[in-house]
Amino acid sequence: MIVTIWVDADSCPVPVRELLVRTARRRSVSVVFCANRPLRVPGAVTAAGEQVKDSTDAAGQDPLAGRESPAGRESPHGRNPPAESSPATVEVRQIPEGTVDDFLLGNLPTAGSPREDRIDLVITRDIPLAEKLVEQGVAVMNDRGRLFEQQSIRELRSLRDARAAIREQGLETMNRAVTYGRRELKAFADTLDRFLTQRNAGG
Repeated sequence: MIVTIWVDADSCPVPVRELLVRTARRRSVSVVFCANRPLRVPGAVTAAGEQVKDSTDAAGQDPLAGRESPAGRESPHGRNPPAESSPATVEVRQIPEGTVDDFLLGNLPTAGSPREDRIDLVITRDIPLAEKLVEQGVAVMNDRGRLFEQQSIRELRSLRDARAAIREQGLETMNRAVTYGRRELKAFADTLDRFLTQRNAGG
C-alpha cells in the first residue's frame, strides 16, 4: 500500500524536499508538495504534467546512506530496501488562491473517501496548522523530525502564542538566524524512516 505524504512546502528546507523525492523512489511513497509560490522540486511532476529535471542535493548524498540491509547491501532506509518496480509519484501543486493551510485542511479525506485519497502524513513547521491536523487525526511531523501528538502540540501552540504576544509588546525579537544542517536533516530522515516502517508494517 502506497503511503501518501503532503508537504507544506513554502517553508520546507530544500534538503528535506530533495530527501523526500529520493524516499518516494525508494519506499513506494507518494509525495505532494503544496506551495503558494512557484516551487522547483527536481524529479517532481507539476499540476500541468511537466517533469522537473533531476539534480543532486547540496550535500551530494542521503543522510541515511551507509546502513546495512539484511542482505549485506547498503540501504538508505535500513531494513526496508525498496522494490525495483515500486510505484511512486512526486507532485508539485501551486495554490494560486488562498493559503496552503486552507488547501490542506480543505482536502482532508472523509470517512467515505477512496483509500487512494488518504493522507498518511503531513510535513509542516506551522504549529497552528499542525494542531488542526492532529485534531483531525492526521499524523504530522516537522522538518526536524518531531512527530506531533495532541498533548505536545497543544503545549507548543500555547508557547508559540505566548512568545508571539511578548514580541508584539516589543519585549523580544524573532530569531531568524536558525540554521538547518545535516544534524537536523538526519533527525528528520530517521523519524520518517521509523514512521514509514511502522505504517508499512501496519498495512
